[in-house]
Amino acid sequence: MTVTFPNLVVKAGFPKTTFHALRKFACSALMNDSVSSAEVAKYVGHSNVTVFYNHYSFLDLGHKLELTRRITGNLGIPLGTESAALS
Repeated sequence: MTVTFPNLVVKAGFPKTTFHALRKFACSALMNDSVSSAEVAKYVGHSNVTVFYNHYSFLDLGHKLELTRRITGNLGIPLGTESAALS
């Protein structure tokens, strides 16, 4: 799979990539489209959500943005000025 997949991708006319890079992209796209972590974990074949989080927790951008909004709101920092407050 490590050698064959990238060659098949190029042969099909797409930029060279690995299976795992494509898998991470798919997980990211699903999570950014508000599909739950449990659903994505099941879709990609992980036995449970914990295994999924160990590999893909960095993909949950929406969750991180919401936490940032909550934190900055609780500190009285107007939304949109988070980076200025941290510098």
